[in-house]
Amino acid sequence: SDPTGVHGSVLRVDPNSFDPRPQNPMAGDADLNAARMIATGFRNPFRMAVDSQVGRLFVGNVGGGGADEINLIEGNDLYNSGWPCYEGPGLTPNTFWLTTNICNTLIASGDHDPPMFSYGRDTTIAADEPCPNGGLAVAGLAVNRSGFGPAAMNGALFFSDYTRDCIWYLPVGADGRPDPGEATLFASGVGGIADLAFGPDGG
Repeated sequence: SDPTGVHGSVLRVDPNSFDPRPQNPMAGDADLNAARMIATGFRNPFRMAVDSQVGRLFVGNVGGGGADEINLIEGNDLYNSGWPCYEGPGLTPNTFWLTTNICNTLIASGDHDPPMFSYGRDTTIAADEPCPNGGLAVAGLAVNRSGFGPAAMNGALFFSDYTRDCIWYLPVGADGRPDPGEATLFASGVGGIADLAFGPDGG
């Protein structure tokens, strides 16, 4: 019956009252769980980052068997990442889920938002990188608005994968958003990074 729950969802609320924010996609819904949501359909939205300059929200979603994702949430429409029916750029490799009513309904409706960026278990993220693959655990996100690095890094989205001992970034593209086609290695051999943040000095 798929009752509304908060598992695998991102909520936007008043920090003092926990009331839904008035700009939420379903702010007037009688179900408070629904009214609080701005995004749903994630397997494990382990880390998030906000672009403080433009208000975009990036969500790192750890997948099940096929792919990890970075999702871009902007505007005031409900974002649906599509788990357990979708993973990465397409349908989940777990064919059991595809037999369920929730997946049959979602796939038929087309009400699914593809990730901004994704990568598979056995694929590299940037060309000629020394990072090990075979694992999936996108585990750190940070938007560079601190003046760090050259001008080309301003607004870039940095991310890590706990299993791959590396940090990458997506530079800003022509549309002002991180460019998923230009993933660039920033550092390797750094160990299992679980989170990223810019310090008060901009580093």
